[in-house]
Amino acid sequence: MLENNLLKDKYPILMEGVHCTAITLDTRFDERKKFIRLHNVEYEYYMHLYRHSTSLFKKMYYWWESHLLKQYEQQLVKKGITFWSVTQKDAQVYKNEFKCDSIQYLPLFLPSWKIECKAGMGSFCLYHGKLSVDENEYAATWLIEKIFSKLEIPLVIAGMSPSSSLQNLAKENAQICIIANPSEKEMQDLIEKAQVHVLPSFNNTGIKIKLLNALYNGRHCLVNDQAIEGTGLEILCHVVNSANAFRERVAQLYYQPFSGQEVKARKNILTKLYDNEANAKQIVKWIWQI
Repeated sequence: MLENNLLKDKYPILMEGVHCTAITLDTRFDERKKFIRLHNVEYEYYMHLYRHSTSLFKKMYYWWESHLLKQYEQQLVKKGITFWSVTQKDAQVYKNEFKCDSIQYLPLFLPSWKIECKAGMGSFCLYHGKLSVDENEYAATWLIEKIFSKLEIPLVIAGMSPSSSLQNLAKENAQICIIANPSEKEMQDLIEKAQVHVLPSFNNTGIKIKLLNALYNGRHCLVNDQAIEGTGLEILCHVVNSANAFRERVAQLYYQPFSGQEVKARKNILTKLYDNEANAKQIVKWIWQI
């Protein structure tokens, strides 16, 4: 049992995500130093899923989970646990809503990625993500109906398990195609060849790995405020919010070469923000109060 192994010593305990925090309810661990790496503000995440789901059953489930998670996250704060958030915005929510004074911002630890984005021109726009997630299907549907059905610019939507309704909607537009369940190699090839990454989000908690992937490996990134709030990545993206603004900016960026200066800007910012060694040293300082 994991609990028994943890009880063999007195070392600090690091938990990855709220879903891994059951031991905080166990009184045997009351005196241990405990740290939770938050993936997002969970109750907010589930509330966004509730708002964007089209299934009545799912909406009921997401709403109830959001209600329970808000109570649970507040309970964790009262236990005096230390938290590390992936965005400044999430840290602020914990401070303001839960009155948590033991939360710090800690950027994600990424694989050994290098800035591979290439200057020049791509040949299509791209939205990618796990399409079975309600929020991602909502975003893809919004892009089709509000943006690309009104433009003569190609859009590729790629990701796992797209619904039949999303696929049928895409088929109504000759310039839009869906690539279902691409391999990792195929997905990275699409990211590299795209001209514009259109990545609106309707959930402003946590950080979007697909956006980081696009910034490391792709060209222009077009997002809304909710996609980048509290991430520090605003300067590397084109940020608009309304459907009209998205259409106008897509039409502009599709014919605008991605410059070497933009590649340099990404290297300067991303390599400093996502420095795994520096961030690991920061963790050591926080744990041992050095």
